[in-house]
Amino acid sequence: MKKQLVVALMGGVLSACAPTATDDREAYRDCINQAAGVTQKVKACQPLLAVLHQKPQHRVFAQRESVRVLDYQRCLDAEKMGDGEVIHTRCQKLWQEIQQANH
Repeated sequence: MKKQLVVALMGGVLSACAPTATDDREAYRDCINQAAGVTQKVKACQPLLAVLHQKPQHRVFAQRESVRVLDYQRCLDAEKMGDGEVIHTRCQKLWQEIQQANH
């Protein structure tokens, strides 16, 4: 009887430690918020987005968000090449879309 109780208790403790789908989305949201638009930090969030791709309840969000992040990366690359204010404005708009999707 004690052994069964211990096994049941351990199972409950371990299941409480397992990440949930909400935790995955929250981890991505935190990563994006901490990135603050810095290219390398945004790139570091990609593995978290890949995890969301695997979750059926987050797949649509993850696909849409992947496009936004990729567009943002391209925008920043173009900005580095020196096409001025138009690209900078577009980059800022994309970053705002990413942040709004994650609030």
